[in-house]
Amino acid sequence: MKKLNYYYGMDACMALFVVLLFCKNLKGSWAVATVAAFALLFTLAYTSKSKVTNESGETVKAKPEDACEPLLDVAPGAEHYGFDGIKAAGKVFKAANGTHIVVKKDGSVRTRSITGKMVNAIRGGVLASAPDECWDELFKA
Repeated sequence: MKKLNYYYGMDACMALFVVLLFCKNLKGSWAVATVAAFALLFTLAYTSKSKVTNESGETVKAKPEDACEPLLDVAPGAEHYGFDGIKAAGKVFKAANGTHIVVKKDGSVRTRSITGKMVNAIRGGVLASAPDECWDELFKA
């Protein structure tokens, strides 16, 4: 069973909220409900596991969420849930909780969903150095 990407729901809430800002007749309770739904989806997204999809032709290394566990191999065409970061095309990328990361055919990394991109810009992204000793193995891979 596929797991839901709550960040897509957050994208929909943001779009609805922007529409409601310009609809004078619908502002009131609809705007409040939209913000409440966004907050609920954010909580669900941030407590869920990150997902990586490998669309490249190379095996990608992934650092598991659990402390200093051995690295995982994500084969071409495979998906994996529950990781902190990946190494693709020589770069280490930290993923915020619940985000869906895609390794493209050229080895570049992108985040699915607008909200997921914003969260990764704040709490993730390409790392220049290891945040702690548990990341050392991924940097050396």
